[in-house]
Amino acid sequence: MSIPILKSLLPLLFLLILPVWSSTSNSTNESFLQCFSSHLQHSNSSLELVFTKNSSAYSSILDFTIRNLRFLNSSKPQFIITPFHESHVQAAVICSKKYDMQVRIRSGGHDYEGLSYVSDVVPFTIIDLVNLRSISIDIENKSAWTLEQGATEHFQKWQTVANKLHEDLFLHVVAEVANADSSGRKTIRLSFTCLFLGPVEKLLALMQDSFPELAVERNNCTEMSWIESVLYYAGFSTKARLEVLLDRSPLTDIFMKAKSDYVQEPISNTGLEGLWQRLMEKEQSQLILTPYGGKMSQISDSETPFPHRFGNLYQIQYTITWDDDRETQENLRWMRRLYAYMAPYVSKSPREAYLNYRDLDLGENNKNNNTSYAQASTWGLKYFKNNFNRLVHVKSLIDPSNFFKNEQSIPVLPS
Repeated sequence: MSIPILKSLLPLLFLLILPVWSSTSNSTNESFLQCFSSHLQHSNSSLELVFTKNSSAYSSILDFTIRNLRFLNSSKPQFIITPFHESHVQAAVICSKKYDMQVRIRSGGHDYEGLSYVSDVVPFTIIDLVNLRSISIDIENKSAWTLEQGATEHFQKWQTVANKLHEDLFLHVVAEVANADSSGRKTIRLSFTCLFLGPVEKLLALMQDSFPELAVERNNCTEMSWIESVLYYAGFSTKARLEVLLDRSPLTDIFMKAKSDYVQEPISNTGLEGLWQRLMEKEQSQLILTPYGGKMSQISDSETPFPHRFGNLYQIQYTITWDDDRETQENLRWMRRLYAYMAPYVSKSPREAYLNYRDLDLGENNKNNNTSYAQASTWGLKYFKNNFNRLVHVKSLIDPSNFFKNEQSIPVLPS
């Protein structure tokens, strides 16, 4: 007889608990909003700053800069705060900490793993810096020229000279799958793109001296202002209005995965052949190869947290994109196989990685806020090398409760 009684009581118990939880949640939300309003400066109302799940603009603001569809249906923030002044950021942090809400910061840079707008720990708040985008600069006027020319046979030469070119000359390579002919046969296309700060005559002389194999001529060069070169590298026409650079709308809606590596010795022909073969397995794969050297190598690797300086020839960014969520797992496996293949040809002990191309495959913090130094070192040393130890000590001093955290944030030392 007891079993039927339990079955009849469970729904009632659930119904009794649910309103209590909902009431508590609503009370916390109201308290948070009151806290935020009480700390406001430089604004008459929090209505223009805070968007809740009930706000009509909530979804559009949340989805506005999500460029990776892998995270479109992930956990949602309790609040989205769009500050106009630094005091609004302070109010958001104070109140989030008071009501035990994790904070995620979103601005305009790369966020390949969605850590600026997704959290496994709820509730959480997004501080979106979309309105904090005014800066003052004072730079000398310069001119820029660009050139493009693809030639696979030149890559070996590029590996040996790109990091030694004149400090005003930047020459990077993009490798991608292309059609070899009208039959649809696939090949790898290498595009060499150059940015030079200076007159075209000087560029031609430098290229003839350093990289004559590219046979750069005046008609390969396009003169433009520096800001026009920004339009060019952003994928816009150099004739476009400069205001397009202020448009934060996503350029693409895709699924994607990226990883990074640093190359310290030229990759052999055998290594490159294997790399090209693997790229041709996925038509939407791409490599962006960015040379180092120049000013990068003149600054000590301990001067700033960014440590990837002297000794690196170039950086590799591996990317793959796809359109159908059903292809996600296969493409992630392919990317991990490619990354494993490249291990013999890239930096070691640690295998370095670029923080701005965040990669959660390297490891994650524990969700219980109790990650050891040793565990966090698995990705921390890749991103920061020996600077990781200093960052841990700074974090432990400034944020001993580890309030500012995410899946790959700097941990704190035990108190």
